[in-house]
Amino acid sequence: MTPVGMDPAIQVEVTCSTECDPYGPENETVQMLMAVVPDDGQHPPIIHSDQGLVAYSTPVIREKGGEKIFSASVSGYDYIVASWGDGSFSTYHLAEKVWMALGLTPRCLGNEQQRLVYDDLGLPEFGVAEGEVSSQFYYQASRDVRWFMSNEYLRKYLWLRGGRGVRQFYYQATLKSTPALRAWMNNRKQVVFDTPGDWFDGDIRESNGGYLLQLWAAVEVVSCALCPDQTTDGLVWPGIQGAVTHATANANMNGASIYLDDRFLERYEQNGFYNTIPVKVHNFWHCSPSYLGQWSFTDCRRVGRNLIQVQLRELYKGKPDREILHAHTHALDPAVVAKFDRNEEHIVSKVDRLLRQLLDLGDNLSQLAAVLGIEKSAQDLVGFLRADVEANGWLHYPQLAKLAQVAPLSMSQQAFLARCKSIHEIWQCLPNGVLKRVMQAAGVPRKRIADLGSLKLLESLLNLVQRLDDQEEASDAFNCDKEPEGWDERNKDIASLFVANDLRIADAHDTIGQSIQKLQDLGFDTASMQHGYGHALDFVMDGVIGAFAAINTPLRRILERG
Repeated sequence: MTPVGMDPAIQVEVTCSTECDPYGPENETVQMLMAVVPDDGQHPPIIHSDQGLVAYSTPVIREKGGEKIFSASVSGYDYIVASWGDGSFSTYHLAEKVWMALGLTPRCLGNEQQRLVYDDLGLPEFGVAEGEVSSQFYYQASRDVRWFMSNEYLRKYLWLRGGRGVRQFYYQATLKSTPALRAWMNNRKQVVFDTPGDWFDGDIRESNGGYLLQLWAAVEVVSCALCPDQTTDGLVWPGIQGAVTHATANANMNGASIYLDDRFLERYEQNGFYNTIPVKVHNFWHCSPSYLGQWSFTDCRRVGRNLIQVQLRELYKGKPDREILHAHTHALDPAVVAKFDRNEEHIVSKVDRLLRQLLDLGDNLSQLAAVLGIEKSAQDLVGFLRADVEANGWLHYPQLAKLAQVAPLSMSQQAFLARCKSIHEIWQCLPNGVLKRVMQAAGVPRKRIADLGSLKLLESLLNLVQRLDDQEEASDAFNCDKEPEGWDERNKDIASLFVANDLRIADAHDTIGQSIQKLQDLGFDTASMQHGYGHALDFVMDGVIGAFAAINTPLRRILERG
């Protein structure tokens, strides 16, 4: 009976049929449905329904066309949930007008649940409305039936229809014969509630040593008003004069730009229903979330480390209001934007630089392996195909998009460690067996490298290529029968790879403090972590990229010498 608030997250009950202890002293029954009553300012009428249903039994057919004007209603009013029964079986569905007006799609949960769920797949928004499909009555109901609908969508429908949501319900309960209740009854066998203009009618009467209460009522609980922020018309955007509507945004041809905090992308990056693969167009990285061809943000360009620039017209064009409102919550004031360094590298660019180093490493190792009589393609070595990347970008490599997700400066420690794990997984497909065969060809005894992991093998390879490059050797110099000097020494040029690996496992082994100390030893100011781990991730990624560059640069020179 309490009016429903304006919070769009509320799930409003629109139909129910429940009973408790039907033949016992704690008997309580509720039958409720919601009707759509015109928003005419009049007091809600007393609405009656048969057995708490929109339609009871089937029409009696005596002649052709006898029900030509058949139209189910609740005392002449439309309803939210279509419900039908005959005393033994009842069935429930969202009303046709509702799901068609809102563009909802049903899905059924079977087995013991037997529920219908309606989704808005155009956004997407799931669980807009849901409830039990049916129930059976044989001395008692087989299940309770309850239907709920999103407050946001319910209000949108009522607003479209110019109506308000009025709950009609029947309530029955057995009350104990208490002194207070007997005194109120004052020796009356029955008390009828029928005051003209009341919002309810019913009675209370003696029954089986107690009192039976029956009540029919109609209560307006949902007004004809949209939830806040259900429309984008009238929004005020930072740096744009006046309120903006779809019409004014579409007419804005002067290229007025909006700047968004890139955390705007988190909503889409963390949900598999959306496509958020970054794309490079004309030397600009675009991050344009889209959904199944239904809609797409267009011309969203990364500027600086954590900014997204998009033209106002593009922001409005072809997007659902909800997505525009989401963008609006991340819009930044021009005064705030002015404090950003637009030349600071963003996470997508760093991932792309890492990818380029891995592609070079694959090409270089494949070419070196061929010189040594080992046949391995670059894709087999690093897991990426250069031609595919050039033709399709990151489309076939979701691990790149995962690594390139929003990395705010305020990043938590857990998110930082998870990203370090992703960095390690990107290059971890490099086969140890190939590296060991390359080392053996260079003269390193097999037993000395039998138990080495990929990190130590890469470090040993770096020691070899740096020594050969310093001596201006060509690729044929790799073949050697003598164990090379210094192949197993520690090399600071690849130290970042070891630190990244330590960070990958730090959380599981509770060694985060030791790993952070190693970052500091490499030159990172760990004091900045009190504000977040964003810069720490930048430092780790730059170090890892630099480590692979340290291998590729001398190795490429050796291969180019023939």
